[in-house]
Amino acid sequence: MHFCLGAPLARAETDIAITTLLRRHPDYSVAVPDNEFTYQPTVIRALTSLPIKVA
Repeated sequence: MHFCLGAPLARAETDIAITTLLRRHPDYSVAVPDNEFTYQPTVIRALTSLPIKVA
């Protein structure tokens, strides 16, 4: 097992990007029903995508 030195930077960039997006478009909703979510086939439960509608 290894530790990626870029992981903290990647987490910070993701946090900034998502926060900025949601501030600019506060009227958003998930575009698909909950039962249509698909997940990565890995140990970690991660969505393959999350379609959203921006008003």
